[in-house]
Amino acid sequence: MRRLAIVLYILLTSAAALKHRSGENPIDWRLVPPSVYENLHNHETLVTIPEGPPKGVIFVLAACDTFLEVWGFPSHGCKHCVGKPEEMLIVYHAITRGYVVVVIGPLLSGVDNLCFMRTWPPEESLETAELRRTMRLILEEHDWWHLPRFLLGTSAGGSAAMILAARFPVQAVASMLMGLQPDHMFEERNLLCWNPDTALKRNMTWAYPPVLLLKASNDNDGVKERMDNTKNFFRRHGIYAELIVMEPYPFQPHTFGRMLPYVDSDQSVALFEEFRAVGLIDERGFGQMPQYHESVERWEKSRDDLRHILISHFAKDSADPNRAVHKFVEHMWKMFYAAQAVHETRGKEINQVLDFFERRAVPDMEEITDKDSDLVHQWGSNAEDVAYRLGLPKDGSCGELLPRPAEARSGKGAR
Repeated sequence: MRRLAIVLYILLTSAAALKHRSGENPIDWRLVPPSVYENLHNHETLVTIPEGPPKGVIFVLAACDTFLEVWGFPSHGCKHCVGKPEEMLIVYHAITRGYVVVVIGPLLSGVDNLCFMRTWPPEESLETAELRRTMRLILEEHDWWHLPRFLLGTSAGGSAAMILAARFPVQAVASMLMGLQPDHMFEERNLLCWNPDTALKRNMTWAYPPVLLLKASNDNDGVKERMDNTKNFFRRHGIYAELIVMEPYPFQPHTFGRMLPYVDSDQSVALFEEFRAVGLIDERGFGQMPQYHESVERWEKSRDDLRHILISHFAKDSADPNRAVHKFVEHMWKMFYAAQAVHETRGKEINQVLDFFERRAVPDMEEITDKDSDLVHQWGSNAEDVAYRLGLPKDGSCGELLPRPAEARSGKGAR
């Protein structure tokens, strides 16, 4: 089944890529290079590199229960990738504007922990050291330390990104769909993070970078309030912060062909009309996909309607049609939620995010990118080693970089 999916993506992407034209900017999915999947320091990573010299590196921390496979198309470097439309739109625009996209998953401590918020804030866990170690390794192996570095997090990954920005030097950070609880997650004194650097014989400091928050207008009130409070918190402490409100947008007959590489122009128009006929799209083009908590009955009926329509287009001759269109149903389902501006990762605003990064990026520090810096070459930071050294401040003061006793240094190489 996985092999069939790869072939399907390749064939349909090649055949239909240039047909996806509209009043919006055209998308040629063939411009997305193959992604490479690796497990580094117990973190899943997916790296996509643009052609030509990159202009920066964007580290993406994803939402809860999001497998990294949705951030890349099937390829030899990631055979299990499935490329969901909203995530791939983010990757597409970042890549075509010259950025490396590095998606990093939370610590692999079991499927039940596939979420940054279950092991964050870092003051209460050991994950931050391993996450930083993974980022350093990627930057070092590709010789990318000289490039601007950015953090983009979605939902729980957004909170993680904002916390990590005080513990790893980046030029700007963006959080989609999530804020912070500053009173216990992010103390004021941590807005300036210090890192002892034994090579340079002094402490390393960097100011907290500019922040972009992206709030969905139809998200739940608690999340929206937290994002407003986060923006106000940063501004009160002199940190530059912007907030974008993501509003619902209507589908057009060409939308599905533009966003899904396996849908051609004619199929896109047909899908639009059939979705409208069963009430999944209203007369103005806006999605009407109910959420589970609103009405289980409506949610189940809408999902069945969606599945039956997709089967008629893509799996009517399949021996197991429900299984054949399962991925398509998930892709389309997320597209509806994103368009309805509920709590769902979406790619429509990605160019605004990239513009913010380019407009507000703070200068890097030469000392931080120096190959002799302890921030780059940090001796072993696996969980046991960190626990040995940490036992220690849980106040967010980057304690995991404190020099450990000399007798404990032997046997662990620096990285």
